[in-house]
Amino acid sequence: MELKFAVNENVKVAEVVELLKRSTLPTCKDEARRLVRLVPQANVIVTARDGKRLVGLARGLKEVSGCCYLSDLIVDKAYADKAVGARLIREVRKAIGENTLVVLVPAPDAMAYSAEIGV
Repeated sequence: MELKFAVNENVKVAEVVELLKRSTLPTCKDEARRLVRLVPQANVIVTARDGKRLVGLARGLKEVSGCCYLSDLIVDKAYADKAVGARLIREVRKAIGENTLVVLVPAPDAMAYSAEIGV
């Protein structure tokens, strides 16, 4: 398995919704409607793909002040043991500049993971 990571790749909302369903994150019935508004507004998106299948996504907003708020970090649970989330964050850091602060805004259940990877 060779994962391909891409920065600011055009990603379809339907792909993100399907990825959410395959992740451990809680979803709500209006998730698609929320993502239709939010995905195009992001100025930093990093994707992880296994072939054509979307297996990870980091979505954030970078401010001119040197801070990037990473509001979505989604990983297919089948890839959870492959450090995809940590690699997505590393790719975000490379894309926005090493001196930019990355602030992960995790779901309540993901707080332990945030501490584990140092974000």
